Amino acid sequence: QEGQWIFTMQASFQKPEGYSVCHQAQMPDVPDPESLPDEHERYKQLLQNPDVEPLVKQLMKLRKRENHPIDVRVILDSLNWNTEEARKKREKY
Repeated sequence: QEGQWIFTMQASFQKPEGYSVCHQAQMPDVPDPESLPDEHERYKQLLQNPDVEPLVKQLMKLRKRENHPIDVRVILDSLNWNTEEARKKREKY
């Protein structure tokens, strides 16, 4: 090595404890993201829904033109909020 450092390490060790407080919530039982409609499909369904206000539809059409880098999949929204399945999920959580 001719006196040159080739490796530097910092390490921290902790003894395992028998009990510790857990601040993490349990993951709810939700469907796979691929089984949910993507944003484009949701907008299409909402634009065809007669219960959606015309002003909301107009705003959605403007937003639909934007290109979003993040794929958001919604489990409960105005399309399925009043279904029996949605009611059960709200009661559970």
